[in-house]
This record gives sequence, structure tokens and C-alpha cells, in this order.
Amino acid sequence: MEKTKQLTMTSLMVALSVVLSLIIYFLPILQGLMFVISVPLMYIGIQYNIKIHSLGTLAFLLIMMMLDPLYALMILCLVAPLSLIQGFLIKHRKKTSEVIFIGAMGSIFGLLGYVYLTDLVFHLNMIEMLKDMMDEAIAQVGSFYNKMGIENTETSDYLSMLNQMKDYFVMLMPALVAYFALVSSALSYFFANIIFKRFKVNMPKGKFKDFRMDTHKRFYLVVIMVVVTAAAFIDKENTNFYASNFMSILFILLQINGLALVWYITDQHPNRKALRIITIVLYIIAPIVSILDLIIRYGLVAVGFFDMYADFRNKIKRL
Repeated sequence: MEKTKQLTMTSLMVALSVVLSLIIYFLPILQGLMFVISVPLMYIGIQYNIKIHSLGTLAFLLIMMMLDPLYALMILCLVAPLSLIQGFLIKHRKKTSEVIFIGAMGSIFGLLGYVYLTDLVFHLNMIEMLKDMMDEAIAQVGSFYNKMGIENTETSDYLSMLNQMKDYFVMLMPALVAYFALVSSALSYFFANIIFKRFKVNMPKGKFKDFRMDTHKRFYLVVIMVVVTAAAFIDKENTNFYASNFMSILFILLQINGLALVWYITDQHPNRKALRIITIVLYIIAPIVSILDLIIRYGLVAVGFFDMYADFRNKIKRL
């Protein structure tokens, strides 16, 4: 009876992941939400064990392989590690910060694996493809200006700026990978926490609102900073590469710290769920509006930095 229940529930979760995958496959604009595919698979791991979780994930991947092998490879690298790691850690009652960070590490290796495997299996160099796409877009802009007969110093400066942005984007690729992994891991856990509570799943006591860069995490950051500084000193030609990527990753961590503090402050508000959804939506759409991006992201960095040392949560509790 118990095995039949396990099989039925696993099949349902796999089917749900397939449906979510198909929606994202046919609506590519939603690819940034790929982490939601991991949530039903994660439920299998939390309710049962890593063996059943792995078999369910394998069955899901085989189904996707029949649809599109390249898309299945993307899911294998970007979804499966996050699902397996977070499901395992949640089942074993690990802290929220551990679930998010270790899940992010799995996502980073998954992304690197995806880049390597697409080149090895399909002979597609993703980095070069991105560069070519950006070069083509810049060339089209230049061609448009030529056809319109617009050739002056301002257009030349604009095209030069686009080329500099492309070079900066390529240079910050490691930081962008880390950013994608951290955000995907945090949002995956956030949605899983909301959904699983309705199924009365016993989630870890730690919550995202309690996340803070404490003494241990600050120590790890100092160690990483020393390593990065040493690498920049040895490889002087790429000093800007090391410094820019380290600062970008540090900013991401401080933004997460700041966002967690905002959630903590709104925890007692009667409409806290709506406020949290609004903060997530604003954080996601902020890059579209430069002024909004500047206020929200740098504001969260400032809040996260001061909270890392001041521990505002203890001060709020004393009030």
C-alpha cells in the first residue's frame, strides 16, 4: 500500500514538472523561472528519500529527452542539481542559509556543466554564441544608423559604449553565474516553503527572513577576498577581472542580506505576504528601470552591509 502511494505521488510530481517544463519551453520569455520546475521534484525527496527522488528525476529527464535533447540537457544541469540538493537538505532539517547556499553551489556547477556539455555533445560554444549575438545586435544598430543617414560623434560614442558594455558583460560572466545561481536557489526555496506548508510538509525552522551574514560568513568572505587579492597580484593583467567579479558577488550577498532584513521588518504586518511578493517583483523588474534599479539594489546593499555588523534584528527585538 505504501509503495503504491509512493509511486502515485512520484508520478504526479513528475507529471507536474513536465507540465511546467512544457509551459517554459513554449514560452521562452519565462526561462528565468526555470527554478519552479524543481519544486515538484523536490517534494519527492522531502517526502520519501534520495533514491526515489533520483529515480523520479531520471524519469522526468527521459520524458523531456523525447521532446528536445538540448532542452533536456539544460534541465539536467540547471534543475536537477537544485532539486536534489535542496530536497535532501530540507529533509535532513538543515538551516535555511545552508539550503540556499549549497543549492546555489550546485546550480553554479550545473551551469558550468551545461556550458561544457553543450560544447562537447552538441558542439555549441555558449559563451561564443552570446558574444556573436551581442556583436550582431551592435552591428544591426550601426546598420540602422547608416540607413537613416545618421552618422555623427554621438552615434559613434553610443556604438563604442555598446561594445564596452559587451566586454564588461563577458568579464563579469563568473559573477553573473553566481548571481543567477543564488537568486534561483533563494526563489526556489521561497516558493517551496510557501507551497509545501499547504501540504503540511515539515520544513526547517529557519526562515529566509532570519538570514544574516554572521561572523562565520564574514570570515569566509575575508578568506575569499585574500585569495582573490593574491590571484590579482599574481595575474596583474587581469586584476580588474578578479576585483570586479568579487565585488559583484559580494554585492549579491549583501542584497540577499538586505532583502531578508526587509522581510523580517514586515513579518508582523497583516499583509506581509503581499508585501513580500511586491519586494520580489520589484527586485526582479528593477533592472528594467535604471533609477529604480539604483535605489533598490544599492539600497539593499547598504542595508545588508550595516545589518551584517549591527544585527538590527536583535535591536528590533529589544524595542
